[in-house]
Amino acid sequence: GVQPADGGDKAVAVDKTIPQTVFRASVPGVLRNDPRYYTFVVLNNILGGNLMTSRMGSEIRDKRGLAYYAYSEAGGFEHTGFMTMSFATRNAQAQEAVGIFMDILRQLRDKGATQEELDESKRYLTGSFPLGLDSQNSLAEYLDSMQRYRLGIDYLAKRNHLLEAVTLQQVNALAKELFTHKPLLVMVGPHSEGAHQ
Repeated sequence: GVQPADGGDKAVAVDKTIPQTVFRASVPGVLRNDPRYYTFVVLNNILGGNLMTSRMGSEIRDKRGLAYYAYSEAGGFEHTGFMTMSFATRNAQAQEAVGIFMDILRQLRDKGATQEELDESKRYLTGSFPLGLDSQNSLAEYLDSMQRYRLGIDYLAKRNHLLEAVTLQQVNALAKELFTHKPLLVMVGPHSEGAHQ
């Protein structure tokens, strides 16, 4: 598949006079048909997918009050895979926030997730799944994606089992692989300096 390149040592800085600095970052991910896709989904949830308990939400927003929002999303498609991360902060705190963000990626890469984070992530992903199918529209979209990615007619019954089977060793091996890449980081705000911390 086609994979995004490393972001390099500098952020892409867009100088705009706005009340807060907005960050978007991405690293290469996992294709939708890769056997590690479910590990990818769990890792994303630990990083920033679950707004209540994720590393980004906890470290950037809750503990330090540096961001109004902080989350990540896993994009696994047929020909490319990527993980995107987003947060925004007051302009005066921009460099501090990006430093904490880079530390989160380094810590997941070097030390990995914990068993508690893995268990919480799997509980969230399996427990919240039915809530995402609560309308005709959302169910139709999900059935469409099942057909597009050739997941099989029994996928709705198998999906939670595939997530439950993900191990801590798999999550931490994938974190080491993905977060070795320097993220492509875009900062939009006044006088964005753009240096990785």
